[in-house]
Amino acid sequence: MSASHEALWSIGEFAERAGATVKSVRFYSDRGLLPEAFRSGGGHRRYGPEALERLRLIRSLRALDLSLPEVRRVLEDEDAAGRVL
Repeated sequence: MSASHEALWSIGEFAERAGATVKSVRFYSDRGLLPEAFRSGGGHRRYGPEALERLRLIRSLRALDLSLPEVRRVLEDEDAAGRVL
């Protein structure tokens, strides 16, 4: 990961910045919707600004009642957004 260590947040800090819960961050991470988290020396997940933008997009799409498969399509193909919406 190219982000500097100053721009990396713990999962709790990351969730708070996104207005989400730690549980939802793990949920989206485990399903591959968020980019692979950097791991600290102790194995803790660390997230950067790119992941924050992505989580905010995921939350916005879910707020529009898109299903997880629809969210995945939008994330993988920008042109899919118009078709899905």
